Amino acid sequence: FGLQNSEAAFLLCKNVGDRQGEFLASVDSYYPIGEDTGEAGMGMGADFDDDDYANEYDDDEEEGRRQVVQDWHQLVTCISDKVEEHNPLIGREQELDRTIQVLCRAEKNNPLHIGEAGVGKTALVYGLAKLINENQVPERLKGARIYGMDMGQMLAGAQYRGDFEKRIKMVMEGAVKEGNTIIYIDEIHNMIGAGRGSDG
Repeated sequence: FGLQNSEAAFLLCKNVGDRQGEFLASVDSYYPIGEDTGEAGMGMGADFDDDDYANEYDDDEEEGRRQVVQDWHQLVTCISDKVEEHNPLIGREQELDRTIQVLCRAEKNNPLHIGEAGVGKTALVYGLAKLINENQVPERLKGARIYGMDMGQMLAGAQYRGDFEKRIKMVMEGAVKEGNTIIYIDEIHNMIGAGRGSDG
């Protein structure tokens, strides 16, 4: 089953007729691929082998390329490495102590910071990262690295249904594999309605 016998070729012949050359030339000029690199374009009029075309878009290879691009570290921000870029935390000792207490629990150890925009929820996390970097935390938290996961960016980068879930899973599995990590989920209100289909 070749390209010439495909449904696409049939519809092209039916609608364009004897003007296939004109049509292909216009498409080729509209998509000047390879112009900047000096390589031969892959326009509609270019010659190519069916097997090469199939191999280029092999599902397994495409999935492998996507996995390489979507390394979980590219989906998060390492707060532990950016502490010095932010102002020091001042006057929030009670909230910070409570956060450390919750994180040191054996279970139910997910602290939740709630407040209006600009009250300093993210600043608490940077304050915690600074204490960890300076070893001024309990033994359980020593050496831990904090990664910030912005839900707005996670959703914005998801093009297809299921991409968001794959990204979340990739971050969680990567964090578990690295070990001794804390994932700070920021802008979580963006998740309202996430993954909902058009039918509600």
